[in-house]
Formats: sequence, C-alpha cells, structure tokens
Amino acid sequence: MRIASVKPFDGSLVPGISITLAHEFEENVVSFVMSGYLASADGKILTQLLPLPELPGDGERRELLWQFAPESISGQRPRRRKEIQRSFLCALDHHAVDHIETLRMSDPKRDVHLVLAVALDFSVLNASVGDFKQGQQIEPNIFPVLSSYGRGDRSNANLRILVTQSDTLLQSHQLTAKLGHTVKSSDWIHDLAPVLGLGRVLVVEVPEPGSIIPNGSNLDAESKEFMERLQRAGSIMSHMNKDLLAGEWADVVRKSREFWELFQEGSKQLDVRGFVKKLISGATGIDDDKSANVIQGIGRFYGYASDLLHPIGNSGVKDVFVGGKEDAYLAYSLTAGFLNLATRKFKLYSGGSANG
Repeated sequence: MRIASVKPFDGSLVPGISITLAHEFEENVVSFVMSGYLASADGKILTQLLPLPELPGDGERRELLWQFAPESISGQRPRRRKEIQRSFLCALDHHAVDHIETLRMSDPKRDVHLVLAVALDFSVLNASVGDFKQGQQIEPNIFPVLSSYGRGDRSNANLRILVTQSDTLLQSHQLTAKLGHTVKSSDWIHDLAPVLGLGRVLVVEVPEPGSIIPNGSNLDAESKEFMERLQRAGSIMSHMNKDLLAGEWADVVRKSREFWELFQEGSKQLDVRGFVKKLISGATGIDDDKSANVIQGIGRFYGYASDLLHPIGNSGVKDVFVGGKEDAYLAYSLTAGFLNLATRKFKLYSGGSANG
C-alpha cells in the first residue's frame, strides 16, 4: 500500500486535502473496503478518511473494477496482480489547520509531516476457474468441484471450477498500515495553505490609492506625498500577506513596523500625523483632539511591534522575536484596517468618486 498523491481540495464547505491510496491485489480478492484517519506528526487525529468517488457529472456510471478470471491457480500462468486506487477527502477545520501550522513552525525545514492510518478489509475467494482435464497434473491441494458446464463428471470432460483445500470457500482478512507523508514547505505555502484559509484573516476591500484620484497632478504637495505613502503601505501589506501564508511571523511583525513608520515620521512638506487627524476630522466631524486617538494608537502599535522584535531584558536589548502567530495576525489585521480607513478618508478629502 502506498500514498499515490496528496492534493488540495476546495469542493466542500470545510476545506481540506484529497489523498489517493494505491494497493495491489491478487486476482482472487473479490471485495475490499478502505477506512482510516489522518494524524499529525505528534499522533493527534486530525480527521477521518471520507471516500471520494470521482463522478463525471450527473447520472449513473458503472465501471468494471474486478473480475474472476480463468486459470488463476491452474499452473498454466502465474496469478496476476492489479493495482486499485481510491481517493479520500480529509476535511480539516481551523483547529486541525492551526495544529498543523504550530508543528510546522517547529520543523527545521518548515515541512508538514502527516501520518495516514489505514485499515483494509478484503475477502479472498479460494477457488479458480480454468480449463483442466481429468488426469492433468494440478497444483497440490486443489480439487475439482464441478465438471464442464455443470454436466456429470466424465473422465474426458474439462474441469471448470477448482477449489483449494480449505475450511472455507471465502475468507475475510484485515490489513492495517501507517503511512507517512511529508509535504514540502514550498508545496504547503503555494498549493495547500491558500485552500485551507491560512492568511485569510480579513473580509475588507481596500481601494487602490491611485484609482481614487482621476488626476493626481491636481493634488497639492502634501496630498501627493500622502498618496505615495498609501501606495507604499499597500505594497508592504502585500508582502505581509505572503509572509503570513508562509508562517513567517517575525517578518509580518517587522514589516508592520515599516508600515506604521509611514504614518509616524513626517517630512518637510508633510506633517503626516496632522494630515491623518485632518482626514478623520473632515470626514467625521469629530474634534482634532479626538482624532488624535488614532495617531496615539499608531504609536502604540509601532512600539508593540518593536518590543516583540527587540525585547528589553536584564541583559539589555535582545535581537530575537518573542511573539507568535497571534501577534502576526494582529499586526496584519490592524495594518489592513488602518489602510482601509486612511484610503477611504483620503478619497473623501480629495473629492474622488466613491469606490464601494
């Protein structure tokens, strides 16, 4: 038994992966059923295997999977083997995905290690169909039970059905196996993570800053610079999203600090803090001192990101990330939320047409 493929699956409400198992059977196996579960590297059960038939559209389809072929134990040819493949859905809820991600971050190569526990129940028919003659040398412990076409046994009749010397004509067996599979970090990030919802933390549309001003040349100098900062902030967020999918939590927080710097440090022609306050007050009508709460919040977010990246201890400042996944998601959510706010307020302030 082997794992033939592991692929993302988004055809269910709970996303997951599809796993195809392959196993070779000898031709005297007349039925089989596969079942089992998917586990993480530490042995925790993530989900059960759900049979996934591949049906091409509506309607009924019948496929010949197996047949009881003649001459299977006659000695006239070796017993044939055939590989059968079965696909299964492994639905992974957010608890399972979070556990996988936690283990992945402790792996030196950021790979995902999975274990598939499988039980295979199958039945073996202790009989053979062939074309044998009375007196012909037949394998030991094989005996005729019926002559040709059901007629009475005659010395010159060909024998059609033979059985082994056994207590039962049909025997049931069970085979269990544990199969390991490693998903490389690159495959996990590019193929599986997007389907499993990793990195998708917001349902919010942030307008492109450049799309809200029909003619940027009509803007004054400070508005032009602020729009450029919005565009750089959007580029930073794009990189943060990629780092979030890759599970690079420290890089997400580090880039969030770069993001907040755009709205902390002014220039000769742009008092960026004052400009943000002006945008909020102009769009909402609240006083400037109340709008300053947003500016103070930006400073605190920037400070928190700095503390996570360069914590101060008894031995001084350390260059080590002390945060985790939840800090990266917080940083991404806050930056996306603020960029949405700043871009839309700027759209109102500059007189651009509404975009959703």
